Amino acid sequence: MTRKDRCSYRVEAALVPPIPVTQKTVGSETFLPSAVVQRKLAESSVPRLTELRTRLDGLFAQICNNRWCLTSKIAGARHCWLGVERAMRKSKEEAAETRARIIRKASKEFNQHGIAGTGLADVMKSAGLTHGGFYKHFQSKDELVAEAFERGLEKSFQAIEHSAGEGAIAEFINEYLSPVHRDDFDNACPLPALGTELWRAGGKTRQKASEGVLRFVSLVEKHLKGLPAKDRKARAHAIVAALVGSMMLSRIVTDSKLSDRVLRDTRDFVLRP
Repeated sequence: MTRKDRCSYRVEAALVPPIPVTQKTVGSETFLPSAVVQRKLAESSVPRLTELRTRLDGLFAQICNNRWCLTSKIAGARHCWLGVERAMRKSKEEAAETRARIIRKASKEFNQHGIAGTGLADVMKSAGLTHGGFYKHFQSKDELVAEAFERGLEKSFQAIEHSAGEGAIAEFINEYLSPVHRDDFDNACPLPALGTELWRAGGKTRQKASEGVLRFVSLVEKHLKGLPAKDRKARAHAIVAALVGSMMLSRIVTDSKLSDRVLRDTRDFVLRP
């Protein structure tokens, strides 16, 4: 007999009322029914026990079935929620990637064509998107200009910011005042690229530009360790102005040889001991 059967019989025994045993008293003697009579009484309770066991088995099966259904529903709901969560996470990742692509393309477009000369439709087209999707990622053009400007500064300052050698400043100046930097609008510094447009831009963009100038000066100053502390700031101001101004002029002139010479002469002047 299995454990389940033993438990079932225990329940049956507990629930079935005891079989009444009749007795007869004659005088001072009490007589119990004969064994035959008791056996018949016991046999008469078998149908009741069988019916009770059948009911208990049905109840147990119903409980098990309800438990299975509930477990299945919980598992299904959990699976559904995990699917929704994955979809939401994927959607957020795709939105972030799309936003980064718009900023990257906008940085190039603004550097090459200017803020006023670049429409939102131009930016979205270069990013492979429709114009109508712009406001899903940005509230205004000014917000996009500010973030594209910040992205351009990060790329421009990356080399000098993470270098600490004595020749780091000279290497940075040589790279900044090079024809490669002048012609690479995708990775160009936005300060000379946007130039005078920045002070006409919105408040957020101009604030980013002002912070960018201060950061540029600070990075250059940090590498002027050979000068007295009181002279470093002034020297850094002059170097930044020379770098940005000469790059602007090299893009303005129509003569390519003159453009190259402006960059070369400025570089030699700035690096002169």
